[in-house]
Amino acid sequence: MKALDDQFARYQASSDRAERKQLAEQIQRTILEKYYFVPVFRHAFINAIGPRIAAQKWQDVFPTVTTGYCYPWEDIRLV
Repeated sequence: MKALDDQFARYQASSDRAERKQLAEQIQRTILEKYYFVPVFRHAFINAIGPRIAAQKWQDVFPTVTTGYCYPWEDIRLV
């Protein structure tokens, strides 16, 4: 949007603190009112132990609570 780009250019060019504050609030208001936000993310540590994993407890597959990665891969046995 050209108008938003122009507002941002004015914000960057300004050295007046009050004007920058007003422009920043105006830019934020415009974005919130005229644009859609679709959060795009993934949970990096969604892990589970299913019936095909030969483990008695989760610690056998996820040896520490400081990581969500199961390791070592070569030690994980399937049923």
